[in-house]
This record gives sequence, C-alpha cells and structure tokens, in this order.
Amino acid sequence: MTLISKVEQLDEEPACHLSQPYMVRDDGTLAPWPIWSNDDEILLYSETLATIVEPAEEIRLKYEQVTK
Repeated sequence: MTLISKVEQLDEEPACHLSQPYMVRDDGTLAPWPIWSNDDEILLYSETLATIVEPAEEIRLKYEQVTK
C-alpha cells in the first residue's frame, strides 16, 4: 500500500505522525486512509514503515487538491 501524507518525525515511538493521510490507488486516484475511520491524525511505529520518499509531482498536486 502506498500513502501520501503530511509527515512529522517524532523523537520516540510511535516514530511517525501522519496528518491527512491518503492511499494512492493503482489508477493514481486518492482515497482517505484509513478507510474504516474518520481520523485524519495517525501515529505509526517505525517497524510498520517500509520507506519514506517525496511524491511524484502529479500525485502531490492531487493531494494538495483533496486536502484544501
């Protein structure tokens, strides 16, 4: 699963704070994540993360549109 979000690294576990996370679907559309909750502030432990990268410009622009 691929997510796009505003991210804050924390000094201790949980190590990552996600704000307004969205799942990037295979067709490039975005869906709020997690789908089973209305929460838009998520804490993750470092062992659940695979990697953190900068998004492609197209996805970043879509994310900016849905989070206005």
